[in-house]
Amino acid sequence: MSLENFNTLVGIGTIGIGFLTLCLLVLYIVMGRKSMIMRSIIDHALPIGFFIGLSAMIGSLTYSEIYHLPPCLFCWWQRIFLYPQTILFGIALYRHGIKNSLGYDIFNYATLLALIGTIISAYHIFLQEGIIASTGKCLQNGVSCTTIDIQVFGFLTIPMMAFILGITLSLLGILVLTHKKNA
Repeated sequence: MSLENFNTLVGIGTIGIGFLTLCLLVLYIVMGRKSMIMRSIIDHALPIGFFIGLSAMIGSLTYSEIYHLPPCLFCWWQRIFLYPQTILFGIALYRHGIKNSLGYDIFNYATLLALIGTIISAYHIFLQEGIIASTGKCLQNGVSCTTIDIQVFGFLTIPMMAFILGITLSLLGILVLTHKKNA
């Protein structure tokens, strides 16, 4: 598959996840967590989190290992906070199954990791857009954090993709944790 086709596929997937997240957020605000859809999301939060994390992990590794796009310093930091979430979700799924609320304790850790990764992604976006001035010390493998290697549909960069998925994982964790607290 060409890099352009892969970018389009990843871009469509990211936009789709972002759109679904936005729709679910609106549904949550309008109907609360007692709606049947919200209940189903909470019941299947572990496989949803695992699927999103695994997809993002495979995507980032595909960019660096197959298409040979070296990650910059902030891309590495975003990976540092994403990859463990996938492992945590995988362990919880293995130990507790798909719909077992015992595995939801993992969201205490995964949500914090997602929030930190999202903040790093936002900072990286601000660097790339020139909103925050680079100090010039943001180099990893000879790649500057301000360089935009991939831009899908004219706006979707790798940090933007990480930001959207980080928001999704953060909101999923917050939904599960608030449900667990109120249950």
